[in-house]
Amino acid sequence: MEVWSFPNGRQVIEMSLEGKDSPGDLEQFSNLVASPLHKAGVTPLRESMTYIATGC
Repeated sequence: MEVWSFPNGRQVIEMSLEGKDSPGDLEQFSNLVASPLHKAGVTPLRESMTYIATGC
């Protein structure tokens, strides 16, 4: 997990797991990270980190 803080006060949390670009690792990420966050009411951002960082 990484927390990015921007000059405009916005904070973004980036979640990741080490793995391969494979269906099994995608399923593991979904089960361990994405699904629990979604159930907790967290929604993914539409913008990429590159877009957010250059928009400061």
